[in-house]
Amino acid sequence: MFGYFKAAKRFFGSAFNEKDLGFVARQLGVEQSEISLQPLQEANYRRLKNTILNHFGCTEFEEQAKKIVALEIRSMVRSQLRPRLILEQLVEILIRRKIEVPTFHLLSGLIASEINAHKRQLVKLTESLLTEKAKRLLDRLMESNDASADKIKRYYLTLIKTFSHSLQPSAIKSNVEQLVTLRELYSEIRPVIEKLDLTREGLRYFATYVLKSPTWCLTAREEHDRYLHIITFVAHQYYQLQDLLVDVLLSSVTAINNTARREHKELCYEQRTLKNSSLANIIETVEDLLSGYAEIHGISHRQGLPSDSKIELIKKLLQENVSSIRDAIKHVSNLKQVKTSNEIDFYSILESKSLKLQNRVAGIVKALEFREDCSDRPLYKALCYYRERDGALSDSVPCDFLTPVELSLLRDNDGKFRVPLYKILLFGKIAEAIRAGTLNLEHSYKYRTLEDYLIERSAWDDGKKVLIERWPSGYRKLP
Repeated sequence: MFGYFKAAKRFFGSAFNEKDLGFVARQLGVEQSEISLQPLQEANYRRLKNTILNHFGCTEFEEQAKKIVALEIRSMVRSQLRPRLILEQLVEILIRRKIEVPTFHLLSGLIASEINAHKRQLVKLTESLLTEKAKRLLDRLMESNDASADKIKRYYLTLIKTFSHSLQPSAIKSNVEQLVTLRELYSEIRPVIEKLDLTREGLRYFATYVLKSPTWCLTAREEHDRYLHIITFVAHQYYQLQDLLVDVLLSSVTAINNTARREHKELCYEQRTLKNSSLANIIETVEDLLSGYAEIHGISHRQGLPSDSKIELIKKLLQENVSSIRDAIKHVSNLKQVKTSNEIDFYSILESKSLKLQNRVAGIVKALEFREDCSDRPLYKALCYYRERDGALSDSVPCDFLTPVELSLLRDNDGKFRVPLYKILLFGKIAEAIRAGTLNLEHSYKYRTLEDYLIERSAWDDGKKVLIERWPSGYRKLP
């Protein structure tokens, strides 16, 4: 009993394995035949069990331990962990708390009971909270659409199971339209979702069943159980699609910025090559002119040569260098036209890409739901203004989110407001803010505010001790 408990932290009754008995006999220096194999009396078994528990500083699995286990199971069931993982976690928790590990039958029964109770509670809440309008909308998902060109009828539920990951404008537009459809459904079921208080893992659990199962399997379920699966599926798809659209937004903005930077770099290299070529030509021409000047200087100082002859020779020499002078003027003019890297306007290149980016992300920016309370206020104000005007902007747009350099570039040399440049800068700032966590989605798995991923303050204050005890001992060193 001592060895079994030391190895497994549990007791297996008074029935012992013969090989284990032989090992213990050898350790004690006695014959195995001298050891009685008769089952222990209940009193002796209890006495030995208590002695072993006291030796290891452990407690028996009683009602108090059962309450602890039930609480832990309830927490894990909310996250829809698989029963096997729940069982493994329970064994670790019991060992960590120095509580005797009970039989598999007892633990599996507690797990199954809690899973069934949780499921009944969710179905009951769904039944009491779902409105008639919401039921009609959900029932419509179980209907088939009109036959399309390929004469195939599909359930409306099937049509929102998959989304396109393409960056083509047509695919993005289709996803935005699906988001609008899902938002209409989600607005009706949102009160139910909030009351169900499912974790994100819980939503995924029920939604995965709908995603992987044919629709006829869903229709065969009891009515409110079916509604439970459908509303969690709608919520899951609503979150997933917003995450997908944000990914498209980030990818599109990154691609446009990279293209603009590459073109700017190539243009700078091209201008530098032209500059070097013009300078080389000017140097070569100046060398020719200096050579002619040296000859003129020699002629003018030549002794014994009549002045008329000198003039004739100099005229002839100048006539020969006329083409070099013209080339020098031409090369200097070309050099003046070459722009330096500072003079090449990166923002003009970026502005030229604005329409292409708008075709991809304008609909996304209008469709996504951002949180105002934890977002960058100047940027959120500009975002709301863009939505209210449906992208039709004037020069009175909010500009507080821009840097002074960007602000100074919003008007051209004629004083005209550069709307395309403003839009592409706005989209870029939105992408930067999402990555930085200063612009967060209302409904999402990946792009929520940091606080949403943490334990709620009230839950932490009320159950700090219990939460800490759930952690492995190596992670419990709090200040």
